[in-house]
Amino acid sequence: PAPDVGARNGPGGVGWKTSTLKYRDNSRDVSNAFCSTWAYTGRMALEIRQMRHVLMLAELGNFARAAVALHLSQSALSRSIQVIERQFGAALFLRTAAGVVPTDLGRVLAQRAFQVVQMAEEIERELLSNHTAQTGQLCVGTGPYPLETIVTPALTRLISSHPLVRVRLRLADWD
Repeated sequence: PAPDVGARNGPGGVGWKTSTLKYRDNSRDVSNAFCSTWAYTGRMALEIRQMRHVLMLAELGNFARAAVALHLSQSALSRSIQVIERQFGAALFLRTAAGVVPTDLGRVLAQRAFQVVQMAEEIERELLSNHTAQTGQLCVGTGPYPLETIVTPALTRLISSHPLVRVRLRLADWD
């Protein structure tokens, strides 16, 4: 039987869809046939870059200082925060002459953004450490004296720090 598919927006109401599959078996619905599929449709509700903006502004409490720390102009940071506020339909920060203070929503976003940014940095470190793991083959030619004094200790350190590197050693007499 063919499924009936109904879609709705997911987290944040933007960018994600879920499908409920109901199979019709003759005249009855099979109610336990539920499938939830989350598929990215091209737009994130909030980017990690924007989360960093919120975090820095919440931490420093001042647009000018936060912009300097983020290597942005003050107007670019202000626009970034305004985009997020429009997206969620609420103010994230109370603006005063003394600076800015996160609203309740701003505090919630900052707490969650901190977790997401931390996780993103951990993922990046893991991927880079695996990606940059040096592999390959090293061919070394040496004589007996350098082998004992220089090459053996160096190769021992190399092999212990880069276990995926294959070493070929060729020992030759210099005569």
